[in-house]
Amino acid sequence: MTMTLLGLVLLASCGKEYDDAELWSKVNTLDRRVGDIESTLSRLNSDLDAIRITVTASESGLSVTSVVQTSEGWRVTYSNGSSFTLPNLEDGRTPTIQGGTWWIGSTNTGVKAAGTTGRSVYIRNNTWWVGDTDTGISIFPMDGRTPHIGPNYTWWVGDTDTGIPATGIDGLSPHIGQNGNWWLGLTDTGVPAAGQGGGGSTANVPILGVDLFTDGRYYWTQTLNGVKTWLLDSRGHMMPVSGGDAQRPIIRVNVEGYWTISYDGGITYVYILDGNGQRVALSNGGCNCTSYFTMVRYIHPYLILVLTDGTVIRIKIGGGDGGDIPDDPDYPDVPDVGPDPDPGVPNPYSTIEEKVVRLDMTGIQDPYTGEWLKLYGTGKPNQNVWLELEGKSKGILVVNNEETEQEIAQVKNDIIFTVDNSGSMGEEANTIANDIIAWAQKLQNAGLDVQFACVGYDINGYISGAIDFCDASRLSTWLNNNGSGTAHTVGFADSRLSTSASRYPHTGDECGVLAIRFADENFSFRAGANRIYINFTDEANFPGGNSAYSVEFFNDPSQWSPAQGTIHTIYSGSYNYSWSTNYTENNDLMSTYTGGTVYRTDGSFTGVNLDDLTVTEAMKHSYVIYFRVPETYFDGLPHEVRITVIDGNVRKQRTFYIVFSTL
Repeated sequence: MTMTLLGLVLLASCGKEYDDAELWSKVNTLDRRVGDIESTLSRLNSDLDAIRITVTASESGLSVTSVVQTSEGWRVTYSNGSSFTLPNLEDGRTPTIQGGTWWIGSTNTGVKAAGTTGRSVYIRNNTWWVGDTDTGISIFPMDGRTPHIGPNYTWWVGDTDTGIPATGIDGLSPHIGQNGNWWLGLTDTGVPAAGQGGGGSTANVPILGVDLFTDGRYYWTQTLNGVKTWLLDSRGHMMPVSGGDAQRPIIRVNVEGYWTISYDGGITYVYILDGNGQRVALSNGGCNCTSYFTMVRYIHPYLILVLTDGTVIRIKIGGGDGGDIPDDPDYPDVPDVGPDPDPGVPNPYSTIEEKVVRLDMTGIQDPYTGEWLKLYGTGKPNQNVWLELEGKSKGILVVNNEETEQEIAQVKNDIIFTVDNSGSMGEEANTIANDIIAWAQKLQNAGLDVQFACVGYDINGYISGAIDFCDASRLSTWLNNNGSGTAHTVGFADSRLSTSASRYPHTGDECGVLAIRFADENFSFRAGANRIYINFTDEANFPGGNSAYSVEFFNDPSQWSPAQGTIHTIYSGSYNYSWSTNYTENNDLMSTYTGGTVYRTDGSFTGVNLDDLTVTEAMKHSYVIYFRVPETYFDGLPHEVRITVIDGNVRKQRTFYIVFSTL
């Protein structure tokens, strides 16, 4: 195309006085525009392939086996090996915890997050729910005219209530009718759809999509000037997306500047015609539509796709829908773990969707061999992990990180560094700060889904510095902006944290529990993320007689639930004092009670590489346990869950409680 258009420029220049600069300016401008158009067409045709594969796989009953987020986009692979890449598109409405309540994007739901074990954030009726509370906030990006279910359970378009009940009409997807209005099933809402253009399309760009016809099959559609119609082939027939008679549309812009389409895989092309039978020209401003998707989001257990024409496609990810979870055993099959089992099963983070519980957990190391366990669930000949709910053995599906790329993308890790910045830490403070920066960057570069936060605490029992969750680069800037030595973790990244820290009691001496509780109550944790605390200190924990900041706080599941995180201890120094509860406490117990690890080094932190720490391998060897929950357990009461791990000489067991959300 470039050479043809270049020839047109040269011919157009004949008859004018030769001007080399003017000619090359035209050539370069045109070449850039052609390059932009070709790049856009490549993206749009790639999106069409993704839509085709998605519909075909859905109608064939295939399952998604891998979802990996890369720099190019979401790589989706189905069980038959077919795959495609979707663009990275976010709408900024991810659930987080701020100030102890759940937020959706910039909206405070008012629902308290502290101490709400099992009150997971999930999707129901296309809105965000926290436990049994409907926030009324749509999961979809709001461009002002996007259909969504309002708080009164009727369909809304933008800020207009259509009055049409949403309950019980799951099959009636919002779509644009031939009159250009949003329709719900057979009902015209009367709300114009023109201008919705989530992908930034212009009126002269043909928007291709799919829709379900009355015969139960998906067919290609075309939207021009806000009017959606069936895409017809050269014979005037509707074009099925899948099946033996499926057709694959390919679009391009010809040398005349008109949109054309191929129905035979790119062998021949015909003009795309509007509703009046006229050819559709590329607008003078070029094609602003960069994708046929307006949103691509992974929200457990779905990959949610929103097409430019308003069509919503939800792909259920395999390994969490209950279909692969073994049935509950009809006999007690949990082996005897023996007396005094090691409690070192990491604290799990639980989420619940459609009566299936997902437990995200960091890895378990064999203390005798140093190897990391690969866990096997119900029905496996080498089963080494069991789960009981109220004493009844459950069928469990276990997915290890090394088994599938899918889980690497899905398991999130929120890492919080709590650093003792009292004077005795001056010898190792610079090394700790540099190692934190290098380690955070390495984890981020390795493709792990991580974010970082930090709290500094001092000898007077104060919270002396903090930064909320951020990437490795911003963490580095904050640590280095504060100065050197113990000053690395002094100072607050924003006034909110500073104000909050001033309200906390002063324990009179270094108190890592105070720092951890501050982070738990004030930082913006992501829903579904493992919370991993790493506490750096060379002293005991000093709660100053205040049991609320004792290490024993973490030994009470009613105060510190499994979902609130695992604590790892890095201790630099010698044990030259006696332990005393509520006064001079053993920091190691924080790790013991939460299933974390302990690492000891000398006072200079010599030769320590955080990448060698067990917590790094624990994240890399994360695993997920799925099990079903009977409806009778959704009663708002805490229910006992026990996990037992027996592998060789390893004997571990942890008991915790979950309040299952009412669905």
